[in-house]
Amino acid sequence: MKVFGCDGLRTLVLAEKTIEHTFFEVWRRNYEYAKNLLENRSEKMKELQEEIEKDLTLVGATAIEDKLQDDVDTTIQSLRTAGIKVWVLTGDKIETAVNVGFSCGLLDSDLNRFIIEDKTEGQLEENFKRIQEEIDKVFFYRIYSFYHIFCYSGNVLF
Repeated sequence: MKVFGCDGLRTLVLAEKTIEHTFFEVWRRNYEYAKNLLENRSEKMKELQEEIEKDLTLVGATAIEDKLQDDVDTTIQSLRTAGIKVWVLTGDKIETAVNVGFSCGLLDSDLNRFIIEDKTEGQLEENFKRIQEEIDKVFFYRIYSFYHIFCYSGNVLF
C-alpha cells in the first residue's frame, strides 16, 4: 500500500471480522467517551481503533490514479507567475500529497516546504510554532539579503 501511495495512487484496503454484539456495544461506548476527552483524546481513540482493527481478514485492496482536473498544472503556474501564493491543506498521507504537488507543478525542488503533522495530542500547536520560526528565518534572510544587495552595493533604492 505504501508503494501505491508513493506512486500517487489513491488506495483503499478492505478487511472484515466478526465480533460479538456485546463486545461492540462496550467498545462503542468507550469510543464515544474517548471522543469527548479533553486530555489524551487522540491516544485513547487510537488505542480503541487498534483494538477493533486487529485480527482482520483481508478482503481486497484497490489503487486508482487520483487524476487531477485538466490544466491544473497550467493554472497553478499562472497563479505563481502572477505572484499569488498558493497553499495546500490536505488530509492525505504526506507522501501522496507531495507526489501530487510535484505532478501538478505546485511543488518544485527550489521551494521551501514546511510539513505540519500532528501525531500526538497537543503536538500540532508546537509544530505550528516551530514552522513559524523556520518561516520567519527564511523570510528574514531573504529580506536581509535583498537589503544587503541593493543598499550596501551602492545601489540605494530610497
